[in-house]
Amino acid sequence: MRGETKPSDILKNFSILSLGTFFGKISGLALKVVVARFLGVEILGIYVLLNLIIPYYSYAFLGISYILPREIPQMQVNKEFKKIDQTRSIINIFFFGISLLLTLFFTIYILYFYEQDTSQFSRLNLILVFLTAFFYQLTTLITKHIKSLGIFSKLYINESFLKIFSPLIAIILIIQFGLNGYLFSNLAFAILNFGNFAYYNHLKKLSLLSINYFSFQKLIQFIKLGFAMLISQKTYSGQGILYTLLFTYLGLNFSLETVGQIGFLVSFCNVVIPLFKPYLVSTERIIYSRNRSEKLSFKTFFDISFINALLIGSTLLCLGIILKYIIPLFFIEFHQSILFFPAIALMFFVINSLIIINYYLNGFNIYLKRNIAAIISIISFIGISKLSIFTTDPIFLFLLFIFIAFLYKIILHYLAKDIFKENFTVLKITIYEFLLGMLLWSFSLIVVEGLITPILEVGLIILFIFIATMLSFRNPKKIIHGLKEFFI
Repeated sequence: MRGETKPSDILKNFSILSLGTFFGKISGLALKVVVARFLGVEILGIYVLLNLIIPYYSYAFLGISYILPREIPQMQVNKEFKKIDQTRSIINIFFFGISLLLTLFFTIYILYFYEQDTSQFSRLNLILVFLTAFFYQLTTLITKHIKSLGIFSKLYINESFLKIFSPLIAIILIIQFGLNGYLFSNLAFAILNFGNFAYYNHLKKLSLLSINYFSFQKLIQFIKLGFAMLISQKTYSGQGILYTLLFTYLGLNFSLETVGQIGFLVSFCNVVIPLFKPYLVSTERIIYSRNRSEKLSFKTFFDISFINALLIGSTLLCLGIILKYIIPLFFIEFHQSILFFPAIALMFFVINSLIIINYYLNGFNIYLKRNIAAIISIISFIGISKLSIFTTDPIFLFLLFIFIAFLYKIILHYLAKDIFKENFTVLKITIYEFLLGMLLWSFSLIVVEGLITPILEVGLIILFIFIATMLSFRNPKKIIHGLKEFFI
């Protein structure tokens, strides 16, 4: 089963997400106006810190659900249908067991160890966020199952639905109940999202959540592979381990107002980045389906990475220009946040540049050395961030994150050199994306500092695309032709 990976499928899914993003931006903008007026900067800072519970909760599952879209496409190619059912069952049992265990621990904490006087979070705050994390993880499990089938349109329809309607419900609840209303709206849609996928599973008789087989020996194998993928894929993802640590240190070292300013800006980036999921998940599935005994073409890898970098870079630059003008109009309390945009944009650009190389490394089971590098980078970030200089200005903390992430990126490309027929991936890709990152940083600074007129700011986007294309030293027609061959 190839799944929805053809150009027409990608275009359809992109259209679904685009419509969801367009209408979601309208309702999302209204939500941010309400948040600015009814919550304010400091309460938003509390909201950002509360939501760190969700990624920390997810790490307890050791990344075991990641192996579903990683392994099952290859099993489908080999027609190992019994093995597919067994794999699903083992992972489901583990997931449900960990969920019950975490619920037990949280209940004990709330009943016997929680102290209102020493916590900046209320008991209700914590309960709402924990339940949201609970249902988010169940949704993650079932979406990984669906993703393993190559059925992406259902995922994007749901995502678009949430983008459009969840902000509208949140607005009503925030006006009525403040922060707890915001948290409850997240919980309500987490439950609704899981229920919708569960109903889809039942309606299509997919039996994705079945529990009919268990093997402890296979579970250990899955945990090893899942944990390896967790470290490799979630160390530098948008809601990954290092990202979570970054915001944890922001919360520890800076005021709630600063965290609120940064979180406000990041929320806009998190709206536009998922727009390119159809391109990335289709790429992932195709890479995982390839014959692992053959070396691959470096040109294809470069073309895929080029399009990815071009789309993300130009979109972030466009977002920066828009935010520069709408923040003073609608979000006067957050006017200082735009100063953080160049660092945040570069951070998201670097994070995104790691996605495709990770797909290739996953596809060829290159985990050990990569995970050692990831763990060292996490330890380095924790150790270095304790220096006094990183408690004086949040931008220094972002720059540390970016620097460590880019060193990690160089290591990944070095580890991937044996995957390709041509082994110059380290030099060409890293230099190319480094130059694009610096270009995005420079252009973002020009926008934020107001050094040019609005018309010329729009011209920066065109100039960015032109320079990015020239730096690739590839004919655009050949790039398009190569991508057609890859996706068809």
